[in-house]
This record gives sequence, C-alpha cells and structure tokens, in this order.
Amino acid sequence: EDLSTLGGETQCTLWHDAVMALKRLSFVAAQLMPKPGARQVLARVVTVDDLPGGGWSVIDERTWRTGVSVPGTEWGKRARAAGSVAAWRSFEAVAARQWCWVQVMPLVSEPDALSALEGIGDRLLRNLRAEVTLLREHDVDIEAFPGAGRVWAHEQHTIGPDGEGVARMLAAACGAYVIVVSASGSPEWAWDPVVSVARRQAGLLAA
Repeated sequence: EDLSTLGGETQCTLWHDAVMALKRLSFVAAQLMPKPGARQVLARVVTVDDLPGGGWSVIDERTWRTGVSVPGTEWGKRARAAGSVAAWRSFEAVAARQWCWVQVMPLVSEPDALSALEGIGDRLLRNLRAEVTLLREHDVDIEAFPGAGRVWAHEQHTIGPDGEGVARMLAAACGAYVIVVSASGSPEWAWDPVVSVARRQAGLLAA
C-alpha cells in the first residue's frame, strides 16, 4: 500500500514502527557479531550487592557490539572500528516487586560519550513484554554526580494489570562511557537510590 494515500498520523505510526523494527534487527545483529572482551566488560557492571535493599537476583544479562544500531553517527562509527562491546544486566527483587537494569557502553573518548548521550531516550528500545499503557512522561532535572560529565533523567507513569506505576531512567556520560540505569516497581523508586546505583556503576568503571 502506498503510504501517500494514508493520513498523516497513520503515516507517522507506520514509519515509527518500521524504524523500531529496523532498530531491533540491528540490535540482534549486534549481539551475534564477534565480541572480543565481552566478559571483561560484563564483569564491570554492577551486581546484586551494589543495589539498595536486599533480595535481588540477576534475571538476564547480554553483550553486543557498540555502534552497530546507530551506523549514521560518528561516535558509533568510531566505536565499531574500535571493536567496542556494550554490556547489560537486569535484576529483580521478587519480595519487593522491584526491577532494575544497568547498561554500560564503552566509547573511544569522553567527547564521544557526551555525543552519545544526546538523544539517548529516542534510541532505547521499548520492552515488548511490558503489559502497561503509558499515561505520561517527562524529563527530570538531575544534577551531574561526581564522575559524570553530564546526565539525562526521565520518568514514565504507566498503568497495567497491577495498577499505576512509575519507571525512572538515568543516563550519564562518565569519561569514555555511557551508563544507563532503569528502575521500576511498586513501591516506586525514589530518585536518590537510582542516582546511587549510577554513581556505583561509575565508580566501578573508574577503578
């Protein structure tokens, strides 16, 4: 069907869906490519002992080649050429009904990390398994913590089978790394513990 025959809103929706599908295919390809040093990068991601409270367990972890899903960016090109590998680990506290995931993306320089932080919210993939509807979302002003050159913070308010919830996300450029912390659950996370996890992650990368 020719997209020009559709209404503007429908065209935008179809275009967005197509772009997201391409992003997911690129992400799958990035996971399947050779990943030298993947274990070393994953070993520098926070563990259950670094999270607030207790009862945490790891539910998933992955590594992939940095920059493969953003071929049009200069920082992505340099990361691919350097063989950079990103790592991601997710956690669950069943008793507390809380979740968290942390991502570490090594880049080749501090300026590249600052560039990669721009627009990061538009590049993060939506969780297709999340049975929730987005009610509202907005950016949040968070001061850069020690070790971070710049931060971006965002929160989403949702509703689902278990009622309303809040997901909070913090991304930071820390030296030549971009780190992302996402936290959700009921009771909802306050911003202070989200920042504390990000600070801990930055400390592990600086050690």
